[in-house]
Amino acid sequence: MFRGPGKNEGIAAITTAVGTPDEEDLTGGDMINVALGASQPFARYGERDRVPPSDYRTAPQPEARPLEVQGHLAVRPGYQRIDIGAERVRQGRMGSIRLPLDVPDFEKDRFAMSGVIVNAAEAAAPMPPALAAIIPFPPTTRRSFAANEQLRVFLQVYVTGPLPLMPVTITARVKDGGGASVFEENRTLTPEHFDRRGVASYRLEPRLAALAPGPYLLSIDAKRDLITLTRDVRFEIR
Repeated sequence: MFRGPGKNEGIAAITTAVGTPDEEDLTGGDMINVALGASQPFARYGERDRVPPSDYRTAPQPEARPLEVQGHLAVRPGYQRIDIGAERVRQGRMGSIRLPLDVPDFEKDRFAMSGVIVNAAEAAAPMPPALAAIIPFPPTTRRSFAANEQLRVFLQVYVTGPLPLMPVTITARVKDGGGASVFEENRTLTPEHFDRRGVASYRLEPRLAALAPGPYLLSIDAKRDLITLTRDVRFEIR
């Protein structure tokens, strides 16, 4: 969830991975449709905001691996229910998933943080313009990487309040399956890192080559005054 260009608008960046195709899907050139929608089921009557489904038609699935489709939804603050549906057109096979999402009030919340975007350097899936204007590379749903891949991580921090803005301290740690720390980086976002709307971007490129095969946990803590926000990403080196 990122702050959008509107006055108090959130942009939900949604990457949908459609499963590995059958052999006949590859040879037959089946098309994939992905539809996204959002609603506020618990908002007061008259204030409910429903985002109609948006369709993203992909090219035929060219390789025997999951196909990732990039999409987005513009949503209002509060609890949102996200619906994602996918269809293999020729075979008529369909699937769907429903996810909860809490959208910050970017005009009122003193401190908020986006979700974490993860990317492997070779990933080049096209992004909608609304996403490309906010995030520097397409997200991937993959969480298993080879040691020779370049992992890239991106998030944003949002602050409100009178100038000068208080700095934000960000600590990124990677722990192995046994809980031992194998990477740590500390960075401070000072007022000059924030734009006029109180938005600052944070990028991280941890070196995977130094990590042994196995599971890992990346934790990113952002601290401002007495408030600490945390985002976790689990991944593995194969």
